[in-house]
Amino acid sequence: MRNTFEEIINRKNFYRNNFRVLSTVLFASLVLNAILTLCCFYFKMTEPEAEYYASHPFGVMKLQAREQANYTNTPLLAPDPPEEAGAKRLLVG
Repeated sequence: MRNTFEEIINRKNFYRNNFRVLSTVLFASLVLNAILTLCCFYFKMTEPEAEYYASHPFGVMKLQAREQANYTNTPLLAPDPPEEAGAKRLLVG
């Protein structure tokens, strides 16, 4: 009788201890997920505006970002200067 009672007590202690450990792990996981979510949100909201650059034979120029696409027929940039008369293009393909 005494042995059976001790087995029941040990089993209940085992389940109680494991429940407490798993509850602690679950709580720590929830806290970690909340911190990671807040970090992602913070970094996305404080992200600097993108900068665009174009390279051409005369150097590098910074382009201005626009809110909308250019749907007009007028180009935003001046045309490229004409190629030198003696220059040949390399066709690949």
